[in-house]
Amino acid sequence: MRVTQEKIAQELGLHPATVSKILNRVSTDYTSVETRQKVFDLALKLGYDFRQLKLKSVRSRSHQRKVVDLPAQVVIVITSKQPEYKPAEEIVWDRGQARIRNISSGGALLADLQLTKDVLPLKPFRLKLMLEQDSLAGQPDSPPGRTIRTGLGLAGMEIPCQVVRLETSDKTALGLKFDAVSQETRNRLSEFWLQQ
Repeated sequence: MRVTQEKIAQELGLHPATVSKILNRVSTDYTSVETRQKVFDLALKLGYDFRQLKLKSVRSRSHQRKVVDLPAQVVIVITSKQPEYKPAEEIVWDRGQARIRNISSGGALLADLQLTKDVLPLKPFRLKLMLEQDSLAGQPDSPPGRTIRTGLGLAGMEIPCQVVRLETSDKTALGLKFDAVSQETRNRLSEFWLQQ
């Protein structure tokens, strides 16, 4: 007889969705370590076929990233609610600067964020990223102190972004996904990423 997640849930008195999330390692913050261990122990004991799981990385990336150290200007934008007959209005909530620590044609990691207000808004917000220079300093695969000029004209490029991850260990870092980027901009970013 095939062992199902529903059977494991029934024997442990858990909801089948909870067992599914535990076995697939999807957001288990709401369950205790003991509960997760009981689920895996019972699954092993009953002979559950773990090959049927669709394991997903919580932080899967759609594009490979390159380590960089680029200065950038940041604009935080909030969209105001308008009546249905009016288009939504974008309001600049704050401005600041940051360093881009890694980049791809689909996103970036923004660190050392310094904003005028020194806080992020509580309302949903978007970000506009303005690249300030055209070079990579301190590439891990280049000699120390060497700056690589790309000549691709990234300086001055404005990229709309959405925040997909927030890290607040020591300093605030934002995982960004480039949003509504033109094909030309994506091509320039891809060429930039491929530069040695």
